[in-house]
This record gives sequence, structure tokens and C-alpha cells, in this order.
Amino acid sequence: MSALTEATIIVEAGESSGTLIQARHALKQKKKPFILESNFHNPSLKWPHRFEQLGAIRARDYEDIRKHLADPPFQD
Repeated sequence: MSALTEATIIVEAGESSGTLIQARHALKQKKKPFILESNFHNPSLKWPHRFEQLGAIRARDYEDIRKHLADPPFQD
């Protein structure tokens, strides 16, 4: 699915969620994975911080997403 989109928005996902597979592929394909802020406030989740370090974008509101979608794609 990540190959068909410009971005992936992760609303909620557990540590072993298939959604994280899509997020990994999005990063590999130089797409923009967004992680909603609420995921960072769940102490049982470690993946949001890992993915942010890999290049995922923390989204606090719609404006964060809109702003980043206007940016050019990721570069090597």
C-alpha cells in the first residue's frame, strides 16, 4: 500500500502491528510516514520513537501533515 501513496498516517498501532510493516516500507520507498502524537504518549509503545529516528514525522495536527506534504520527497 505504501507504494501507492504519497504518505502513510499511523493513527494507532501496537508493537507487533502490520501497520509498522507498511511504515518500514514507506521509509524504504522515500515516502512520508506520519505518526500521530498520541502514540508518543503511550508508555507501552517503543516503536514511535524508533520510527521517528528513522525519518518518520511526528504529527500533532493536520497542519503538520499538510506542511510536510507540500515539501519535496525525501532525498538520499
